[in-house]
Amino acid sequence: MEKHELVDENGNKTGKVLTHIEAHDLNNIPDGYYISVVGVVILNEVNEILLQKRSNNKRVNPNKLIFNEE
Repeated sequence: MEKHELVDENGNKTGKVLTHIEAHDLNNIPDGYYISVVGVVILNEVNEILLQKRSNNKRVNPNKLIFNEE
């Protein structure tokens, strides 16, 4: 079972752990607690970006593609 340890605003571990399902309900995350995430951008030699779309089988945000051009 996948679990997520919550961190504080400085990224310090809090000892509070949620299951993957619990973590998808924002009501289970107390104020001042956060879930650490990682974002990656892959560029090739001609500055093309590799994009990945979530599977349509995902319960949360199926088929979601996130891309913000700045």
